[in-house]
Amino acid sequence: MCDRMGFIVIDEAFDKWKSGYYAKYFDEWWQKDMEDMLLRDRNHPSVVLWSIGNELQEAWESSDEGVERAKMLQDFVHQKEPSRMAILSAQNNHQEKFSGVTDVIGYNYLEARMLSDHKKFPERRFMITEELPYYSGEEGNIRSYTPYNPWNIIAENEFVAGGFIWSGVDYLGEAASRESHGWPNGLFDICMFEKPRAAYHRAMWNNKPLVSIAFLDPSLDIDHGRDLWQWPKMASHWNLPRTYFGQVIQVCTITNCEEVEMFMNGKSMGKQKTADFTNNTIIWNIPYRPGTLEAKGYNDGKEVAAYQLATSKDTDSLTLTPDRTMIKADGQDLSHIAIQLYDEDGKPVQTDDKELTVTVEGDGRFLGIDNGDLRRKNSFSGNRLKTYFGKALVVVQSLRKAGTMTVSVEMEGKATPYVVTIQSAR
Repeated sequence: MCDRMGFIVIDEAFDKWKSGYYAKYFDEWWQKDMEDMLLRDRNHPSVVLWSIGNELQEAWESSDEGVERAKMLQDFVHQKEPSRMAILSAQNNHQEKFSGVTDVIGYNYLEARMLSDHKKFPERRFMITEELPYYSGEEGNIRSYTPYNPWNIIAENEFVAGGFIWSGVDYLGEAASRESHGWPNGLFDICMFEKPRAAYHRAMWNNKPLVSIAFLDPSLDIDHGRDLWQWPKMASHWNLPRTYFGQVIQVCTITNCEEVEMFMNGKSMGKQKTADFTNNTIIWNIPYRPGTLEAKGYNDGKEVAAYQLATSKDTDSLTLTPDRTMIKADGQDLSHIAIQLYDEDGKPVQTDDKELTVTVEGDGRFLGIDNGDLRRKNSFSGNRLKTYFGKALVVVQSLRKAGTMTVSVEMEGKATPYVVTIQSAR
């Protein structure tokens, strides 16, 4: 997939060496495991670096044992597969000598130290191998919660090869609380539905002029995850309770345009320059009234982008959108069916969630339904679930014979199910 879609990959051999879960295997297996990885992946064009280790205990030690081990692993990479350089990723408080061994040195959440080290060692090749999605830290204090996106540091310093966000997508495991099943701080949820925060990176990584709208809501009911990896709670709809009527709401426009003009119910709220704000995020103080918010982006005084949020009514219908309507009849192939709620006017609904029941008939099987909320209580393989911010995802699978499966979704309050058919062929 990475080869096909153009993702850049650091292929990592070890997450720890002689500490943690791999310690008892390292001496006997490191050569075999690393060689297997190198030979397996050497023809993948997406792989740009070989990682010999991540967040290593040896990086903290004053002895030269870790440095010698790093040299040993890098020499092995150079011998077996010299077409890419080697990298290791260093964590907070690592020994300075440790970061001078490999072809490239990766810093995890240490942008400020990286800038300082570059002044001392301008000949080194630097990369941010794990970066926070929103906050950055200060040298010696990664928990300063400075609201300055680490991507800004990459963009401002040509010596930095790039950065890898932790994480791009939510995943199961590493939960911050008993109520959660996993890591909720990605740009996309576990269903691959885009979160409002993803608009920042979409704007920064895109030459096309873009603008988006969201508002800050500290009371938003989301799985907030671990503190450092959080993003200010943002929602991208315009449906607030009646008690909010007339209250001043902080509205954000995230953009790569020079200026943005905001309109509420057709009335201009003025223009603001992106350069006057951090993180390409313009803040507007707007008294809440139902209706429409529209942002227009300008470059050189010309409108080049627009985005609109509109207050929706109660849920009236839903749509079923499969990523594929034809799959292989091999008993393994999948179709992912996205569900979106709408009101009677065809506006997407995020604040009137409904319980769904899924059935599959014919030549296919139901695998599960998800909504992106990692705090869900239902079984992943159960066929009933409530939408989350108006969305859900159904996954179905082919059998080992060609044919047609019918996927039916019942929504609470509606007598007639919504239906989509998926074909399978050999």
